[in-house]
Amino acid sequence: GGGRGGGGGEGRGGSRLPRSASHRQQPLQPPPQPPPPPDDAASLPAASRWADLAALEARIKPLVRPVRGFPTADFVFGDVTPLLADAAAFGLCIDALVARYQHTGLVAVAAPEARGFLFGPAVAKALGVAFLPIRKAGQLPASVHQSDAVAMDYGERRLELH
Repeated sequence: GGGRGGGGGEGRGGSRLPRSASHRQQPLQPPPQPPPPPDDAASLPAASRWADLAALEARIKPLVRPVRGFPTADFVFGDVTPLLADAAAFGLCIDALVARYQHTGLVAVAAPEARGFLFGPAVAKALGVAFLPIRKAGQLPASVHQSDAVAMDYGERRLELH
């Protein structure tokens, strides 16, 4: 529904959880130990069985549409919406990222907006770890850790993380 109020905790009019001091000061739990590597390739995700990463790239690259002149005249934007629309190809991307990091002991996946928000949560879910959104300065509602200025594709920005 498109009504006002209620709904999720984001956006204007949505309900918000109270931010008590005790809520923000919860101690971190020790990270879970990663599972041991599997003994045979048959138990690995499909993408990790790709012996030739060039074949994976050949499957994915045509689904990233180049858009010339967006957002500035001298820039070529890589539009991933065709990749997102292809469930099998998107799954291969996620599987490849998971296979690369599954035995590293990660406790979180941190990814910047906007494309990072499309891929990062799926990778974090598959790895069983937290997802940490990295935003442009001024977009997060509570205290943040801020980066130094970062040169990005079309400008310099500061990034923030809760």
